[in-house]
Parts: sequence; structure tokens; C-alpha cells
Amino acid sequence: MEGLEKVAHPCFSIEAAHKFVRLHLPVAPECNIKCSYCHRKFDCVNENRPGVTSSVLSPEEALEKVKVVIKKFPNLKIVGIAGPGDALANSGATFKTLRLIRAYNKEIEFCFSTNGVDLVKYLPEIQDGGVKYITITINSRKVEVARTLYKWARKGDVFLKGANAAKFILQRQEEALEALQGTGIHLKINTLYIPGVNDFETESIVRFVKGKGAEIVNIMPFIPTPGTYFENFPMVSRKTLNYVQQEMSSILPQMWHCRQCRADAVGNVLNEKPFFTEKEGGEGLLSPGERGKEEASPPDKGIIRFAVTSKNGYVVDQHFGHALDLLIYDASAAAIKFIERRRIDKYCLGESCEDPEEKMKLVKGKLSDCQGLLVMRIGDVPRRSLEKTGLYIKITYNKIEDAIREDYKILNESGLRE
Repeated sequence: MEGLEKVAHPCFSIEAAHKFVRLHLPVAPECNIKCSYCHRKFDCVNENRPGVTSSVLSPEEALEKVKVVIKKFPNLKIVGIAGPGDALANSGATFKTLRLIRAYNKEIEFCFSTNGVDLVKYLPEIQDGGVKYITITINSRKVEVARTLYKWARKGDVFLKGANAAKFILQRQEEALEALQGTGIHLKINTLYIPGVNDFETESIVRFVKGKGAEIVNIMPFIPTPGTYFENFPMVSRKTLNYVQQEMSSILPQMWHCRQCRADAVGNVLNEKPFFTEKEGGEGLLSPGERGKEEASPPDKGIIRFAVTSKNGYVVDQHFGHALDLLIYDASAAAIKFIERRRIDKYCLGESCEDPEEKMKLVKGKLSDCQGLLVMRIGDVPRRSLEKTGLYIKITYNKIEDAIREDYKILNESGLRE
């Protein structure tokens, strides 16, 4: 990523991602547009996707979180506002939060994400607040596509719909890109890739934003979210997404390491510690993996424990042999609960995915409290070895909660969980 090697933001630079921690503060609940693919749930701690947070914070509460995180993560470098709505649709809370943090700490750098609609209006406050990094989500440059992607847009006190909303959003986004040129603010563009909707214009979007000063692009897989217009639309395959990203890398650098973080994410992007619990203070910053070290225990009677291989934390989309960690869930008839992220390291070190017996012993130890394993793929040798222990293995490409719900029913009704 020429020109981005020395920046401190983990999302803008893979080098920074290895070194620094970032914190998202969920102080911005409102939005100025309505995306047809977005459903913001403030109370869901079992999902890892943009727009989700355990709670919305006041600026004062956000400052207290920053103080705790700095103690826990001395390498905290970036504090950002990524929702759960739009940072600039909540300008009062956003800029107050930045002022409080700056008065407490002069070294932390600021970022936020936005749809760009209100950016020009608040550019003076953005610069005065010391914001060094901005991400703008641009999913289309065509009115006919944008009117499908966006249900409405707010222009002052007026709500626009249909083609009027689409034209308004596209115009405001272009003005935002132009306004940022020459400010010294680093600009990243997020683009959701939705098969059959906007996939045909990916290249034109990337070329457009390059011409307007963007330094890096993050082409993200669209996540079908229940309760939205697009809930039954297909996700792009990992193979296709990788191909598109590779092609676009000849135009602009790509953010290959994106994890599609929650609005309250905290920790290293490459080793996610995704969210606060409802507790306060230091205990409230335990990551799923850390909670597992203290609390993980064999599931209670009536509970079935699943291990899942996933790259994005939403879909079962990873080969077992390539997984560095497993997502552990407890399922019951009433609920599905995320327990921890459990380090496992790669089982597959070669083309055949076979490995020494000692390696398999370690893997079995990591799975000893689980009754089910959900994977996108798994080699025959490890599958046979694990199934001999009584582990139920399912090969699937499905949303995690849907897959668990389906296989919980199978295990529960068959009596295999015993």
C-alpha cells in the first residue's frame, strides 16, 4: 500500500494492524439515510457486523471507556465512531466525544465512518476536532441502483424517497469526496458487494473514488440481515470476492484484512476483541476469548456446544484446516449464546490437510467440550479422526445462527448430543 505504510490506523495499513489497537465508541444511534440492507440492533452481543452494539453510550460514558481501554491496551492508537448510525447524523454527540477525549489524551488519533451526506456541512468541525481518518460508504454511482439500496434520505427536515433520495445521496457523496481533497485527512471507501444488484459497477466506483482522492478501498461481502429488504439475497462467494479484490488492487490498494467490525469493537483488528459486556470497568472489556478463559466450562445439561469456523463472524465460510481459531457457541431450545473465540492454529500445513498425530491430539483437546463442529470444508483424514471421538461434523455455507439452529434440532432429536 504505497503511501499508507506509515499511517497509524489499523484499517488503512496492514502494518499498523499488527501494531496498534483501535476502539469504536457507539455514541451515534441516529442515521440520515435508510439503507435497505441495514438493521441496527443495539442489544445483540452474538453478532459481529457493522451497525450492532451492546448499548449506546453518552459522550461522558465513552470517555470512561477510553480510560479503561488505555489501561488494558497501552498500544491503543485509534478511537473511532462507527455508529450504530451515522457519525455526522449525531454531530453533537460525535464532536463532544472527540473534545472530551482530546482533553484527556493528546496522542490518540480520531476516525469515523459516514455515508458522506452531511460531511461538507461539518467539515470545519471535523478539522477542528483533529479527525485524521474518514471512511465513506459508497455502494453505487447509479440512480437506478441507489434507489433500491436506500429507502429514504433526510435533507434537513425533509425526507426524500425514490429517485429523489438516490440523486441526493449520490450528489452529497461526490461533494464530500471533493471537499476532503487537500485537507490531509486519509480517506477510505467501503463498498458492499451485492451479487445481482451493484456487482457490475464495482470497477467504476473504484475508479471514481480514486479520481476523488481516496487512498484505499474496502470491498466487503454483503451480509444478508433478517428484517431487511435484502435478507434473502445471496452473499458473494469467497472465491469471487477475492478475485474482485485482486482485480481492483490494480486501481487502488485494497483492505484485505477487514473483519466488518461492530460499532463497539475494541482490540486488534487481526485478533478481534469485539465488544463490551454490560458490566462496567475493566471487567466490561473482557473479550470473548478472555471470557472463555475465566468462564468457559462444559455446557449445562440441555445445552449443545458448537465450534464454528468463520472468517467474518457471521457465516460458516472457512475451511477447517485453514482456521486459526474457532467460534464457540452454546445452543438450547431457547437461545444461541456466543461463548468465546478459541485459538486453534492451522491444522492444514500442506495441500492434503494431513498432519502429524500430535497435532490432531491438540485439536481434539480444543474440541473436547463440543458436540458439534460446523465448517465450510474439512479434509477426509481429520474428519474421520474427529468423528471417531463422537463429534458431529456438518459441512455447510450458511449464516452461523441458522446453521446452529438447524443442527441443534438434528442433534437434539437424534439423541447424539449425549
